[in-house]
Amino acid sequence: MPAAASQRHNHNADKAGALAAEGKDAHPRTKTQRVRAKAVEPVSSIGSIISANGTVDIGDSCVLEAQNSLLGTISGTTLVDQGGNLMGVEARLGPLADNGGPTMTHVPATGSPVLDHGAAAGCPATDQRGETRPTDADGDGTAVCDIGAVEFLDLCPSDPAKVMPGVCGCGVPEPGLCGCGVPDVDVAQANGMLDCFINAELKARIARAKAIMGSMAGDQDPNEAELGAIGGSFESYLTQHQGQVVLNGVEKKIMKLARKAAKTLTKVMKAKGKKVEKAKKKANKALDRFDATIAPQA
Repeated sequence: MPAAASQRHNHNADKAGALAAEGKDAHPRTKTQRVRAKAVEPVSSIGSIISANGTVDIGDSCVLEAQNSLLGTISGTTLVDQGGNLMGVEARLGPLADNGGPTMTHVPATGSPVLDHGAAAGCPATDQRGETRPTDADGDGTAVCDIGAVEFLDLCPSDPAKVMPGVCGCGVPEPGLCGCGVPDVDVAQANGMLDCFINAELKARIARAKAIMGSMAGDQDPNEAELGAIGGSFESYLTQHQGQVVLNGVEKKIMKLARKAAKTLTKVMKAKGKKVEKAKKKANKALDRFDATIAPQA
């Protein structure tokens, strides 16, 4: 039996010579796992995850005595079901990771069938990480050992989305690109840049304004409303994120340049006939100056 998958780590130590397990690690796996025994006496499994929804092949007419274990499909052996076993169900374990303790482990996920399903008799006082067991993992008011080497421990009982504090702590979603507690969204102007990237967002707005002007075919363009919204957002965005925008050493001028860029965009929208191209040229020049004051996103 894999040591990391067993509720009772040394239960089969006296039968170790009878087993030769194929595989590079001792953890439960979703791939086929084969355990072969040449001994006549039965192999015992108590509180173990022998196969995480895979195939267990115990050959040479071996007998497997199992109690409160999660077993894959049994073949090539005689199963002596001593009660409490789970057959043909997914273990629902987390990825192999450093969850504390001396070895890498798989922590059962919330709702895993192994929770509180281990053997009550002989349950060790700690799991493979050294954490106290048993705990009341399924919340029914009774603490029972989980099947496997790791006891489920909810360190964030008030947070239904997390059982471990992680990087950001309980009650705060784990960070994406924007960091702890900040959603990865692009809703401010939906320009393809996440709102949390302040400098990049400003630069994306400037680039979008220039793109709209570049595609304008005349003095009546369907994107004029968006162009106006972009220009009108420059000053308010800088005010909202004051102190967060990283500048190229010209802090006193940036607000003035933002107003100038917005003003030139308004003139583009009001221009008629041949004056449109002249207004666009001035607006592009003003946008370039504004953009040059904003440092690239770190």
